Amino acid sequence: MEHARDLPWDSGAAQAKASKTPSEGEKGSFAGLDKVLRVALGPKDAAGGDLGSQRGLSKRDFSSALDLVRQCADTMKQHQERANETEAQTQELMRRAAQELKAAEARIRSAESRAQAAESRATAAEARAKEAEEWLARIHDTLIEQFGPAGIAEMTPRTAAQA
Repeated sequence: MEHARDLPWDSGAAQAKASKTPSEGEKGSFAGLDKVLRVALGPKDAAGGDLGSQRGLSKRDFSSALDLVRQCADTMKQHQERANETEAQTQELMRRAAQELKAAEARIRSAESRAQAAESRATAAEARAKEAEEWLARIHDTLIEQFGPAGIAEMTPRTAAQA
């Protein structure tokens, strides 16, 4: 039982050996526990003996220990509530992000469909333009064949003058 009373934070040597100091949040969390243990175990003298038993004090004041336990429990509940709230917020953010992702994917699919349709229309327009150019070339060749280059040259100034 004596080993349980030798708490590492009671001795100065243990503090000197500690390479890391606890953060502010850890100090606050362990402060209540430290108080509970000190009250429950009773005060110690410099030699490590129990002062309560030396003075004839056999009864310990457990009501203050219970108060500290309640305070620790309340603090733990508050931390748990805060963690639950944070988790709920995170879940909501994830849900909204998933919805936005689905909406974005739908917009992408729609845009890809429109792009494919536009590409099909452009391909069809190119085919029609190529066919029209072929017909113009045939008409030109037929005119040259029927009227000859000189006949077309004679027709061109009159047509220009009439216009």
